[in-house]
Amino acid sequence: MDNNIIVLYENRKLIIQTSSIISKGQLKVVDRDNPENTLFTHDILDTDFLRVAAELPNGKLQLQLITPQETLVKNINIKQ
Repeated sequence: MDNNIIVLYENRKLIIQTSSIISKGQLKVVDRDNPENTLFTHDILDTDFLRVAAELPNGKLQLQLITPQETLVKNINIKQ
């Protein structure tokens, strides 16, 4: 799987586009400075586009797409 991930966060919606289909996995958002602090999780099945409601705090966060094959990581900054 390619590591290209586009992430937008607007109106309390997390929008994610990947360059290939994720057949099975999990979306996880964690605090970048404290990765053990999980802020949001969502299961993923057969898609390359997600739009989910998410109440995320301001700050430096890390988005993780966890699949059986690999974990894709994208750092994001939330300022609202």
